[in-house]
Amino acid sequence: MGAAAEWADITPFARRAGDDRLLAALSVSTLSWAQQHESVTPAPLFGGRRTWVGYAFETTGYGSLELCGPLAYRVTIVHPDDREALRQHHRLVRRGRLRPAPYRRRLGDSRLRVIEREQLTRSRADTHGSWLFAAQRIARVCGTDDEVARIAGPALRQLLWVSRDHLDSRHVEAAFVELARATEDLATERRRYRAAVDRWVAAGHRSELQAEAHLGAVRQLVQGDLDSIRLETGVLAEVRRVLTDR
Repeated sequence: MGAAAEWADITPFARRAGDDRLLAALSVSTLSWAQQHESVTPAPLFGGRRTWVGYAFETTGYGSLELCGPLAYRVTIVHPDDREALRQHHRLVRRGRLRPAPYRRRLGDSRLRVIEREQLTRSRADTHGSWLFAAQRIARVCGTDDEVARIAGPALRQLLWVSRDHLDSRHVEAAFVELARATEDLATERRRYRAAVDRWVAAGHRSELQAEAHLGAVRQLVQGDLDSIRLETGVLAEVRRVLTDR
């Protein structure tokens, strides 16, 4: 499974009662003023997520996002270096549980942080351009390209974790937006690069490309031998100089 796969498991929003429009898939940002001020349905009972009307979730490379209707209800941020905690949290979310079974140890605050609706509201998470909107932009781009996921994914995880207590800061919000732009620029350049390679190969240069890759590997092997030879030569010369000086 590629690095992009862990960012790509996203559940689309369900249709709202009496509304024929499909809510903006994969985004919590395209909301009307009225939608942003709707009252949020109370949280489900233990294990009741899958039957909670209007509830949807996204599991992603940094944790998960839970929604009630179009609004962010809960965000869970997993420690950036704790892959086992991420896998365990994803299993719980997909099974519709809030806590692990009694015989399993609960993940502590040192391994994950749960951002509830009250803090999400204080940090303006539902507004366009918020830290959460930018984080989801990055997560979606990471879900399209393994290389982007390997480069930008760890940066997003780290930023979310170190900023978890200061998500209402304008400086933090600006950092998320800047990271989102950089990630999208990287993804755009990667697409252009792959297109250029495809055009070059389609023009009949496949054998040249393979030959260049082979020659590059040869040069790398030879360079290693040359470095060893030069090191040995330098050592012998230094020993000879010492002997001559005596």
